[in-house]
Amino acid sequence: MTSFEARIHLSVTDDLQLMQELLELLHQEETALLADNFIEIEDLARLKSDVILKLQQSNVDRLSAFSNINQNQPTDSFVSWLNNQKDQSLANVWAELMLLTGKAKEINTTNGLLLNQLVIRNQRLLSFFKSDSQENLYGPNGLNASKSARQRIKG
Repeated sequence: MTSFEARIHLSVTDDLQLMQELLELLHQEETALLADNFIEIEDLARLKSDVILKLQQSNVDRLSAFSNINQNQPTDSFVSWLNNQKDQSLANVWAELMLLTGKAKEINTTNGLLLNQLVIRNQRLLSFFKSDSQENLYGPNGLNASKSARQRIKG
């Protein structure tokens, strides 16, 4: 194994560990979203950003190493190069990384939907509390009563 190949193998192995960390953070985020724990959601967002930044840098490094090995055959893709390697351990780690990446995408989509629902709910609550418009509310006698900042009370 050349130093470039070793660098790629290390990069993919590190990415697998980072992806496992990201999956755990996404699961924690889902729990925090369901519990309306906004402080934890904010903390997890920072941690997720750090992990994603590391994954992006690792990808840049891996592509750089791959371009050094692939100078003789620049049309080969990384996956086809990977499938032609004698040592299948790298291909196995890559396959596991792709599987975890798919799971992370699914959980992230779910979390996005949960977050969107929280935003909609909070916007509705804010608009209700800030509203100066005439809205129909039920009064103590069960009939519609108008809520207005300009409503007069007759004594």
